[in-house]
Amino acid sequence: MAREKSLNAALAHEQKLAAMSAGLDTGPLDDLLTTLLTFTTSEDLASKIHELYERLDMDETGSIDLEELNLGLRRLHLNLRLTEVRIRL
Repeated sequence: MAREKSLNAALAHEQKLAAMSAGLDTGPLDDLLTTLLTFTTSEDLASKIHELYERLDMDETGSIDLEELNLGLRRLHLNLRLTEVRIRL
């Protein structure tokens, strides 16, 4: 079962990369998501998510509000347009 999940995840990742390479299904967070998808173990993925969370938690309170998320995504230099970065409730 775990092997099947791993193979499915790898296939989904390859399909996403192929779509991105072909210029299909692209969005402002694709580079960030691709980085998160390139994990080798569960621990590696957890480490990548933790690192991203720390970078977005600009005031180091342990939580991320919408303002921090918006500012943090800009700081990641994802080449986003302002309208794509502004997340609203």
